[in-house]
Amino acid sequence: MYRALLLGTLLALLVVAKLFHTPYGWYMPEIYARGISIQLTPNIQNVIDVYAVTYNDYFVRYCEPGYVGCVEPQYSMTPGVVASAWAPGGKPVEYVYKRAMALFEAPQNVSPRTHIKWNEWIFWGARLREFGPGVYESYLKDSRVIYRFHVAVKLGRGPVLTCLQEITYPVVDPWPLRERVIDWRKLFNTTCPGHDAAKVIGASVYWFRNYTDFGKLCVSWAVFWQPWWYRWGGYWFLNDIKNPLLEYSKCIPRDTPPKNITAIAGKDGVYFYVDGEFFYKLDTTPLSNEEPWLYTGPYLISYVGSTTTAAYVAIRDLDGRAAAPLGRLWLLIGNDTLAVPKYVINMLWGLGRLEAGVDFDGFSVYVRPGVSTEPTVLEHKDVEVVLHGERTKAQNGTYFTCEVGEPVAVGNVVRLGRGYLVRGPAELYCTHYSVYVAGYNSTERLVGERGARLLYTPRDVLLPNGTLLKAEPFAVVFNIPGRVYTVNYTKLYRVVVETPLGRNETFLPPGTPVRISGDYVLPNGTRIALRPYSIPVERPLRVKANYTVYYLVRVVSPHGAVERWAERGSPYLPSAPDPWEPGNGTRLAGLLINGTPAAAVAVDRPLTLVLSYAERYYWTSVKTPVNKTEGWFKPGTTFVMPPVVDFGNGTRLVDPDPPAVAVEGPLSVSVTYRRQHWVEIRGVEEWRGWAYEGSVIRLNGTAAGGVRYTPLVPQVEVRGPASVTARYQASYYGEFKDALGIPNPTAEVELCGRVYRADAAGRIYASVETEGLCQLEARQWPLSPYTLGALSAVPAAAALRRRR
Repeated sequence: MYRALLLGTLLALLVVAKLFHTPYGWYMPEIYARGISIQLTPNIQNVIDVYAVTYNDYFVRYCEPGYVGCVEPQYSMTPGVVASAWAPGGKPVEYVYKRAMALFEAPQNVSPRTHIKWNEWIFWGARLREFGPGVYESYLKDSRVIYRFHVAVKLGRGPVLTCLQEITYPVVDPWPLRERVIDWRKLFNTTCPGHDAAKVIGASVYWFRNYTDFGKLCVSWAVFWQPWWYRWGGYWFLNDIKNPLLEYSKCIPRDTPPKNITAIAGKDGVYFYVDGEFFYKLDTTPLSNEEPWLYTGPYLISYVGSTTTAAYVAIRDLDGRAAAPLGRLWLLIGNDTLAVPKYVINMLWGLGRLEAGVDFDGFSVYVRPGVSTEPTVLEHKDVEVVLHGERTKAQNGTYFTCEVGEPVAVGNVVRLGRGYLVRGPAELYCTHYSVYVAGYNSTERLVGERGARLLYTPRDVLLPNGTLLKAEPFAVVFNIPGRVYTVNYTKLYRVVVETPLGRNETFLPPGTPVRISGDYVLPNGTRIALRPYSIPVERPLRVKANYTVYYLVRVVSPHGAVERWAERGSPYLPSAPDPWEPGNGTRLAGLLINGTPAAAVAVDRPLTLVLSYAERYYWTSVKTPVNKTEGWFKPGTTFVMPPVVDFGNGTRLVDPDPPAVAVEGPLSVSVTYRRQHWVEIRGVEEWRGWAYEGSVIRLNGTAAGGVRYTPLVPQVEVRGPASVTARYQASYYGEFKDALGIPNPTAEVELCGRVYRADAAGRIYASVETEGLCQLEARQWPLSPYTLGALSAVPAAAALRRRR
């Protein structure tokens, strides 16, 4: 219990006013905390006791002459930087803030073996070695060097304690080593559960290295609330119930000490960062819906610790003294701007069992070998600075850094991290600045070089109800951080006009008349004829326009192309002649609309109607010698001419030219024939037949029955139907001889009824005109007279010869 009490208790200090003509004042506190512990009243009831604590009460001087088994003298103290909760004059103060940062410049090789000289602990008047073998070594093995960052978290703005009543009767000191009754003045206790009191959380992030050189990074916290302690008592509540919502502790391995531990109180918890990286979130929503704050107040709560912020060095479990420098510690607190606490003290007394020298300059502590026996409290005052170009005052110890860009500091400053710590008059500015533009329900951040100017056009804001806030441009100057520009807006109302063209939207100032009228022709062949309409804009409007829709009907026909507007839904029947004669000998008939028989078309969209005709005719004129055919005929019609036209009078027409006429277009044809006549020729040779008019029928000579017939007229010219008897010259020539080959002048022939006699030489030439074949008859004596004469002369000769 003694070890738990020593480790769990943190101290805050009373500052006694001692003013100096410096940027800060030094004080020596007498009372530095109001201790809070559980007590029993005479009627055995729990009460929360509040008692005064002085630094002398917790400053333990070990090995004083009255102690038995003393090894060597030692002062017990905990060096660090602590935000004091006591103002000059001994008045307790309370304040809250959102951010705190502890900076540790610890040796990287810090170790309990090399940096601490450990004492042998005196317990109940005896040395540890006297309790048995290995007892001292077990304590030494668990001994460690600790660098701790502690904060108190207050939920809401309520008081830590309520129902305080001043008491004067003696109170039993809870320290088990000193069983004595101390008569304190100005003591208080709580007389009610205090449900309106605020919950307070003592939270720490710390790093330690133990005697075996094993390092860890840890977080721990515990909760205090007056009703819980009033009902159950702090010890039993935290240690017996073990509610995970009310206390927590966890460690992870880490070999090197941290350089920066930061706590930021948000809306729902406290966020801890170690060396810039997120480490742990203390979620406060299970405890309360109130906003958490980092808190400094004059309370020392058993098992929770001091209700303030502190960065310090401690050791456990044995006592010891610094054998080597333990480094420098810084503490900064605040909201948007961090600074060394206005009231700052250099140690927590009686908690860490460490004896060391503490060099305190009001801004940081440097822990080294040596002895420090008194706490030192400093009050930081304001100093003159030129901040971002303007003369002003800032608390001494302000930490100047820049949200963007690099900080620039000239004067009494010291570099710390990425910023500067103000230690006196100085000029401070940033190379770049961020400004904020506060618009409607949003804030935009802009960054620019120091002194730069920008003409900025904010974004417009469209509200859900259709109201547009039109932002006006304005000039932005980057010369101080965090400047907020408020956007000026012009109110416009959204006007939505719904037409067949679609949803047309615009924004108009209040009072502007909205006029709707006119015709609108769309590229797709639609025409919207809006009916005139007017209404003033007094709020966001949605107007559905009255209109008539027309569609463009394009009629493409052999006559040409025409366009007409037709009302939507109306029937439309194009006007076109049926049949139609273009005038070029063509006739079209059977009107078609888009390939179907002509009928009215419902106009439900832009239309293209192609007019055509189912049938095509050509004017055709076919003229022949006997008739003429004229009229409209379909393509492909063929006129076949009769090959013979017989008039029945011995005349006919033949050989039509052309023999057939095919209709492939407008046509006018005269068909010619050749004229033939029926001709009959009678005579030696007869001929009957059709002969072309103007032709010549030649009569040829012939021979028949030994008679040769020669036409008297060599040809007959055909001029019309004719029946002609041709006359021939029938001729015969013959030489008659008797059987002995002697010319026979007795021969005669009868030709065509005429008799012709041979001449003396037995020759006959007969010729006679005839219209037909003649009968030739020839007659002669068997012996020619010449033969007969000869024959008669032979006997005479013989007789003559005989006479001779």
